[in-house]
Parts: sequence; C-alpha cells; structure tokens
Amino acid sequence: MTDIESALRHYSAEVDSASYSFHMWKSIHEATADADILEAMNRNALSWRVVLHALQTTYFIALGRLFDPDPRSLSVHKLLRLASDHSEEFSRERLRERKLALGFDDLGELERYLAATYEPIPGDFDVLLPKADAMTLVFKEKYQPIRHKLLAHRDLAHLSSAAVLYQGTDVGEVEALLLFAYAIECYVRELLNNGRKYDLGYFTCRDHERVEADVARLLDSLVRTEDDAGTR
Repeated sequence: MTDIESALRHYSAEVDSASYSFHMWKSIHEATADADILEAMNRNALSWRVVLHALQTTYFIALGRLFDPDPRSLSVHKLLRLASDHSEEFSRERLRERKLALGFDDLGELERYLAATYEPIPGDFDVLLPKADAMTLVFKEKYQPIRHKLLAHRDLAHLSSAAVLYQGTDVGEVEALLLFAYAIECYVRELLNNGRKYDLGYFTCRDHERVEADVARLLDSLVRTEDDAGTR
C-alpha cells in the first residue's frame, strides 16, 4: 500500500467517525420531538445523556483532527498536500497497475478505459487548499474553542460560560464542514482509483440517511419494548 493509499484509508475512517457520530447525535435529538420516544428515553435518561455526550465529544474531536493545520496531522490539508507531493501515484501507469491487481483481465477494454481517464497534476490538489483554509477558519473560530476548552480539556475559566461558546454554533455549518471533508476524500479517491476528476460539489454524502434509518429502528424498538412491557 502506497503512502497516499494508506493516508486516504485512515482519513476516510476519520471522516466516518465524525459523520456517523454527528448524524446519530442529531437524529436522536430530533427524534425527541416524538412524545412516545421522549417518554421511552426518559425512563433511562442518564444512559441517554451519556450516549449523547459521547457522540458530541466524538464528532468534535474528529472534526478537530480533520481541520488541524499542524502538518503532522492527517487533516484535509495534509491529504491534499500528500496527493500533490505524490502526483505520480495518479498516473495512468499506476492506475493500470491497480486495475490489474484488482483482476481487470480484459486488456483491450482496460486500455480503452485508461485512454479516457484524467492524469492530475499537483495544481489540481493545490487549488483546493484556499477552500480548506476557509473551512478551517470556520472550525477554528466557532468549534475549536468548544473542543479545546470544554471537551478535550476542562478549562475552569469557561466551564461556567459554556452556553456562550455554543451560541455561535450552527448545525448546518457543522454539516457543511463534514460534507467538505467527505468531498475531499471522494475527490482524491476518484482520481486515484478511477482517473475521474469531479468538482467538489459533485459529491453528496448520504451518511445521514443511513444513520437516521438506523436510529429510527433503534428508537422504534425501544418504544415497542416499553409498550410490550406495559401490557404485561
């Protein structure tokens, strides 16, 4: 496995951690608008508070890693710089090797496929760094203080004013950060594995649908279990 393949695999796992935990946290919160679900959850309120806190901490910590400007961290910036520095890994020759390793045995078809692929240059990755800078600034100004002062550490100077730190946050903004991190993953992956170059806006993350469905099944099971217990 090459450096860029390894980095992409670990980066993808970080995006999944942030996205799954955020959308599960959001789905549970939204589900409490249902009186039956809220009543069922309140029977084990302590456990649900722990779950929600753990989910929130997870996505804040993961977002912090994804938008960490430290060059030693595997962040959005680091993935783009690695791709730029190792642009030879995106060549048609390397793509041919990867396709053959996957069992692509129709050589004529493979060559026709490769002829239609795009070979990126370092600038294809470097051009995205200003957008990464802008998204990192959003995280740094609004979400990093919560991560650093309340979740990763317990800053005594801010414990009594936690609500002030949360005032400037926005669920839609967090979703935009997550979508950007996911789009960078897909952009690099498509160039590496398929020789296809897409705009970042081409990629749509569907994690929320899968998580929402899973949470809905969990909470529906909880309500039905409570109902069954009440009829005994």
